[in-house]
Amino acid sequence: MNDISEIRKKFRRRLEVRPEALYPLFSSLMSLAGIGPSNIKKFQKLDIFYPKDLLFHLPNKFIFRKPVSTISEINFPETIIAEVEIKKYLLAKSFGPSKVLVNAKNFSFFITFFKTKSSFIKSRLPLGERRVVSGKLELFEKDYQMIHPEYILKTEQKDDIRVYDPAYPLTNGLSNKYISKCINNSLRLLGKVHDWLDGEFLENNNWPDFNSAVRAIHCDSLNATNAKNRLIFDELFAHQIGLNLVKSFRRKGNGKAKLFKGDLSKIFIDDLPFSLTGSQETSINEINSDLENSFQMTRLVQGDVGSGKTVVALATMLNVVEGGGQVALLVPTEILAYQHFKTITKLMENLDISVLALTGTHKGEERKGKLLDISSGKCQVIVGTHALFQEEVKYHNLEYVVIDEQHRFGVNQRNSMLSKGYNIDLLMMSATPIPRSLSMVKYGDIDVSILSEKPDGRKSITTALIPSNKISILVDRLRVALKSSQAYWICPLIEETEKIDLVAAQDRFSKLTESLADFSVGLLHGKLTLKEKGEVMKGFAEGAIDILISTTVIEVGVDVPNASIMIVESAERFGLAQLHQIRGRVGRGKEKSSCTLIHSNNISQIASQRLAKLKETDNGFEIAEFDLSLRGEGDIIGLKQSGLPKFRIADPVMDNHLSELARAEAEKYLEKDPFLETEKGERILYLLNILGNSNISGKI
Repeated sequence: MNDISEIRKKFRRRLEVRPEALYPLFSSLMSLAGIGPSNIKKFQKLDIFYPKDLLFHLPNKFIFRKPVSTISEINFPETIIAEVEIKKYLLAKSFGPSKVLVNAKNFSFFITFFKTKSSFIKSRLPLGERRVVSGKLELFEKDYQMIHPEYILKTEQKDDIRVYDPAYPLTNGLSNKYISKCINNSLRLLGKVHDWLDGEFLENNNWPDFNSAVRAIHCDSLNATNAKNRLIFDELFAHQIGLNLVKSFRRKGNGKAKLFKGDLSKIFIDDLPFSLTGSQETSINEINSDLENSFQMTRLVQGDVGSGKTVVALATMLNVVEGGGQVALLVPTEILAYQHFKTITKLMENLDISVLALTGTHKGEERKGKLLDISSGKCQVIVGTHALFQEEVKYHNLEYVVIDEQHRFGVNQRNSMLSKGYNIDLLMMSATPIPRSLSMVKYGDIDVSILSEKPDGRKSITTALIPSNKISILVDRLRVALKSSQAYWICPLIEETEKIDLVAAQDRFSKLTESLADFSVGLLHGKLTLKEKGEVMKGFAEGAIDILISTTVIEVGVDVPNASIMIVESAERFGLAQLHQIRGRVGRGKEKSSCTLIHSNNISQIASQRLAKLKETDNGFEIAEFDLSLRGEGDIIGLKQSGLPKFRIADPVMDNHLSELARAEAEKYLEKDPFLETEKGERILYLLNILGNSNISGKI
């Protein structure tokens, strides 16, 4: 066993063995007083499985109970704490409320009970005695009243009422008072955890130590903001430590260094009809450096629409081919596979490289021939869909896999592809711009190259907004423009059903066929077979179809340089990122391109802001940042669906400044202590147990 394997094995054991001091926090919930078997499932609905989860079940807000002695201090209605004398009973004889008249210092009010036994009222509020009560005081008709007080205590117990009280997320069967009691019991298990953050760092950020932060978040609203920021940082810091550890161990061996001079790549780049952008050159150099190293590459190229990701991938694929390896380009759809095959074949026409396309439609002898070319090594570049990782596909020497639209493939599918060779280097491509802060959270365990520029020659796209009542004017202009160009017309997904989506597209197809009778109108939608889609797209690409009515099936994988006009109907129904992707289908030819966004006559202010941003800029990263600023916390579900990890405290959208800080601190620390071997490293292991990803060891 080599040294790194031994280090990895020992480190995994350290991660998997929980420090003894944390045992109480990971014991059964039933070890806490007052929690029985009947409540376990209720707590699980709140993602609470251990006492430590209760520590980080944070309040939604704090209830403020104002201590008052005079009526002038009260802003009705308001939750108050007041010392009162019990003066008179007005008890219900049958149905209806029972009331108790009480006197405070300079005012009186009624304490009102519904469906409450007289004996209970008299025992809690004895005539002539003084009590401290707390509840919401409001004006009802002409009287002041407090309905069912939260607290009725003897005067010597008044300090038991907290001025600030946390209000927690609840589920059916668990009250706020009960959860608060359970949290207080779990706080007693916290003990003294040695802080993993230095005193100077805490002081610079005005943060409390960990133990104080956990207690303050539940007990003290005045200090809760600083305490919460401290805990948010802890969770993000644990996340970044984990990601960087995974990346670090991945980089230590487990790969095969590629040997190449770069001659093929140079010929390819020199033959391009445009110059590479600075970010393309940087990305190619980053990938080549990975390929030449002995670790197994896992890198993401993230670029905006039209930023030239394919060219970057091809330049690096040629280096692997030059070194004697095979490369595979995996794409999600057959339309996209054939698009890439066509593009690659054209770009490599001056090179002696064999390119092959393999999809599910290839059958019989044709398929056998392709499989033989792959297994023999006759073919060096293989482009295809899910067919590429089927069991019967055997590669001669697969060394490099490029996955386009990587979010369309699951982990198991990627692993199936990587199992087709030994220590295969992986390059993933994404055309969905993600703000830097979120990119760090989502992709922190892999290397990322960002294409921030567009190649020379990419035409800017003029974007216009028009209300739906002016469609007829737009059609008149389109009639003139179609004499020298082609156009897309995108119909909306009105409801989450293909049927209604199809109806919208067919309706627009019928209307445009009639109003643009001198031109050929095509229709493309998800219900068509692959063969039918191919025929429509071929007709459009060859110029036989002037205007293509389509659903968002054209969002990716379609490249028709002569199509310079994009029209999107009911644009406010689309997401900003989706609209940006759709717009990117034009601007690929020599002609000046335009995009017209049709919106309803009365749209909301936010919808108007979103569309105005698209008109203002074609920078996908800027659009993504703006989109997040509008969505805020209201669309966290959508973000989670896009692959962000689940956090208990942190919000990667709202807390992006702390994400930056956590990343910087994690990288800085691991440079000094890469295996967490120091005293501080041991403390960070505590943090990974408390707030980290429980599956880190499985990824190292």
